[in-house]
Amino acid sequence: MGHWGDSGQPRGSPHNNWGTATRAQAETIGVVLLLFFVMTTVALTASVGSAGLEMASNTAETSKAEVTLMQLDNRMEQVALGDTKLQTMALGLDGKEGTMHVREGAGSIRVEVFPYESNEVETVLVNEPLGDVVYRNGNVTLAAQGGGLWRVDGDGQARMISAPRFHYKDDTLTLPIIVTSGQTTLDTEAVITEQSVHSQSVYHSQDEGAILKPGSRVRVTIQSDYYVAWGAYFEREFNGTVTYDSAAETASIEFAAPLQNPGVLGGLFSTSPDDVIIKASSGTDFTDSYDSRVGPYDAATAGSNGHVIGAGDVEITTGQVNINGDLIAGGSLNANSNSMYISGNVTYSSLVTQKGTIAGWMKQQPVYFEDVAAIDRVIDAKVRAIAPTNDNANVSALSGTNVDASGGPVTLSAGDYIVDDLTLDGSDEVLVLDLSQGDVNLVVNNSLTVSNGAELRVINSENGTARVWFNGTALTFNYATVTVAGDRANSLWIYAPADADMLLYDGQFTGVIYAPNGGNAGVGSVTIEHFADIKGAIVAGQTEFLTGSSIHFDEALLPTDPIPPTGHSPIRYIHLSVNEIELTESD
Repeated sequence: MGHWGDSGQPRGSPHNNWGTATRAQAETIGVVLLLFFVMTTVALTASVGSAGLEMASNTAETSKAEVTLMQLDNRMEQVALGDTKLQTMALGLDGKEGTMHVREGAGSIRVEVFPYESNEVETVLVNEPLGDVVYRNGNVTLAAQGGGLWRVDGDGQARMISAPRFHYKDDTLTLPIIVTSGQTTLDTEAVITEQSVHSQSVYHSQDEGAILKPGSRVRVTIQSDYYVAWGAYFEREFNGTVTYDSAAETASIEFAAPLQNPGVLGGLFSTSPDDVIIKASSGTDFTDSYDSRVGPYDAATAGSNGHVIGAGDVEITTGQVNINGDLIAGGSLNANSNSMYISGNVTYSSLVTQKGTIAGWMKQQPVYFEDVAAIDRVIDAKVRAIAPTNDNANVSALSGTNVDASGGPVTLSAGDYIVDDLTLDGSDEVLVLDLSQGDVNLVVNNSLTVSNGAELRVINSENGTARVWFNGTALTFNYATVTVAGDRANSLWIYAPADADMLLYDGQFTGVIYAPNGGNAGVGSVTIEHFADIKGAIVAGQTEFLTGSSIHFDEALLPTDPIPPTGHSPIRYIHLSVNEIELTESD
């Protein structure tokens, strides 16, 4: 007897076959799904494989194009900068995986000259379109521009593959500029033809008509789709700071021509062809030296580098004169004092009289001085820079355009200040220049007088430099006290124009007065008189050193550039050439 199921019917009955049918349907669906998954996997694999193959193909094509473009760039340089006027090159591009074409006028180069510390362009040396040859494949761009090869990938960042032929060495900037023209797609064979060559050389000179004068700035600006990479190249090749403008797509770098002023060479240096007169009618005119890097001046340990230098004649007339150092006369030497003593050597162009004692040797020979340019326009530039933007508002004692020290000491901290007149009169009037936070620049436009016991004091001198830019014609220290902490003369510079007449009468002065007159006769003077005591140095025009005065030269000044550095790489020579070539597709 058969078994009955729960339904009351025997198992396997025709009325109970739904389970078999369901399993059959499930198996059928499973097969279909399996086939679907297999087909989908195959399709996806084929798709991914196709994309991979396409990517590999694009990469291979791009690599091939990069090599081709590098070779083409080399041929372009041979025509632009070499001896050949025509080159052809097979490219082997079929256009399926990217295109190569010439973009005439793409990008530009501009070379400008600016006067010292001015943003007004004085001369435009070059303003040329560069053009380029571009290959594009997907999100990759390759370009030959200006003699360099550049690449931009999917991230949009440009980088340099090979460098242009720009060059900077020994203060010389060489710019062989390649200008690419032609409007064509390049597929099979490129023809490169020389179109024109223009060259120019610019030299650093003090001549009035010179393009590159002392202190001039030269700015090179590239406008390009690849400006960031150009800028990185400038930074590396030219060792300077690059300014970027993303909106204009430009990279710029600046150079500066030296101001051509030699360092301070001795305690007293007259740049004028007029006489240096040394006359100790009472007391002893005296020079010696010390080194503030070691410590303040001490007579017991003083050195013998208190040199006296005159570009013209030097006349030592009467009284006790002790020069502990060398004496150099660009003209004649008239040493007419029996009480003269010179510890070092004496050089002169001609000898009138020689009395007294010279411990070193004497030599007659032509004396040549490196040009010491007047600094009038340097001062003018500083005035222009500080006048519109300064820190006067931070100091209540800068009333109007003058310093009011009648209410007690006035302190100027790090910053830029400008006044018409600086007058300190009386022992209760003190101006303090505090360098604890950095440099202080003070422009004085008209007159500068410190007298009758008034004091100009520089504190925290180890932290910076105080610079007084005097733009008038009368500068007087009369019974004044000018001090610098630690006797660091290098921390106070007073600059004056060529025609300034200066008096240091009695009192004390520590610092440097720098007022070269450019070698012009009858222009500018300094008188050091009546027991004036100077620690540092004086550089000026016609000079009188009188009546028991003394100069203690700070040897720490010897390696110092008198003019503040501009922060730009130095430049003395520029060699430019603009070399235009044309690219066409071979017929």
